[in-house]
Amino acid sequence: MLGRTLNEATTVLGIVKPGAGIDILAQSLQDEVKNLGKTDTVIVMAGSNNMSNCYDSDEIHKVVDHFRFIMDHTRHTNAIINTIPFTCFDTGINKIIEHINYKIFNLSKQYDHVNVLCINNIIYLEDYIRDGFHLKTKAKKLV
Repeated sequence: MLGRTLNEATTVLGIVKPGAGIDILAQSLQDEVKNLGKTDTVIVMAGSNNMSNCYDSDEIHKVVDHFRFIMDHTRHTNAIINTIPFTCFDTGINKIIEHINYKIFNLSKQYDHVNVLCINNIIYLEDYIRDGFHLKTKAKKLV
């Protein structure tokens, strides 16, 4: 869809890693973006896969460090980092997600090439499928 809204000189590359945690996403991104330049933009969207392990500060720090790694390794291009979407059923995990998203947003201020999209400001409970983790097609297109 993005490719249809941009001019014909723009190439859109989508890389999907279903079920992958932010650690796998961060590591694979390094190779995927190495040939991009300042006229390109990488859009990163992680899910809540890692969040059930984040009940202590060390685990939260690890997740934020993966986002730092992504920001560090996209300096040669532009990056849009989507914050982590909430789940529909666990307010405890959502509080952790909110805390991590706050850290991601503050971290991004150190990088001129990074913009953050606060995804939880544009998606709502009805945008999730029944499992409470995954977004409906309509919401994915919105994001």
